[in-house]
Amino acid sequence: MKTIVLLWTSTILCLFVTLLAPGPAASQELVSGWEGYGQQGYAFISPVFSFEPHAAVGPSRPSYSSDSTHLFLVFTGTPSYLYYTTYGSTGTTQVRSPGLFLAPGLRLKTRRLNLTISPGYEVRWTQKTPSGGQTQNVTEHGVTGQASVFYQVNSLTNLNTILSFEDSNHYVWGRSGFKRQITNKQFTAPRALSIGAEVTGQGNSEIRTYSVGSLFELAFLRFNTSAQFRAGYSRQQFPDNSVRSQPYLGIGIYHSFKHTQ
Repeated sequence: MKTIVLLWTSTILCLFVTLLAPGPAASQELVSGWEGYGQQGYAFISPVFSFEPHAAVGPSRPSYSSDSTHLFLVFTGTPSYLYYTTYGSTGTTQVRSPGLFLAPGLRLKTRRLNLTISPGYEVRWTQKTPSGGQTQNVTEHGVTGQASVFYQVNSLTNLNTILSFEDSNHYVWGRSGFKRQITNKQFTAPRALSIGAEVTGQGNSEIRTYSVGSLFELAFLRFNTSAQFRAGYSRQQFPDNSVRSQPYLGIGIYHSFKHTQ
């Protein structure tokens, strides 16, 4: 309970400080989403607070050049919900695992590159229900690490890679993909449509999943908001050496509350 209170208190404190310090604050963002299918999925909501500590404020504040390099402090607090069914020698086991992740980090931004590295700490309240057995409730906790790289090849094409590791349940997640804007190429309209493709690998000792899919993104440029829709095919491997394949779906929402660049 003390760990839960500490995580939530730190997250609220980050939000409070960032909102009350509009001068150095660079942006406040909200990222949320769900991806999966009937027996496996992951949902999350993640506020992100970033600011440039040495940025000047007031009339002397420098303008941001598209060719300049900037380093930001980043704070993230993420409630999440992971669920899956694993198949072992003793039968099936349903796993339900809500969690809470808190991480400071650093973000490097240039004209083309956006690189973020965030070490942190996570607590998960995991429930495992084997077929014909008694439910087990376990509190898992440990360090985490996240890294994301977004590279803007040109004004319409983006390459990206995201990696994360959770020591609490030894779960690894990684994705690489690209996105290409196919409408509003002159950025004169309020909306833009992008398409892309991506590959994903994730899992631990209980389940491993490899996925290939497509991405459709609708961006509302005037509101700094975008909605992403994913669909593809996944292949799961289990401890009993069985393999299952099936389609997956996903949806994600991104919104920037403030952006001073």
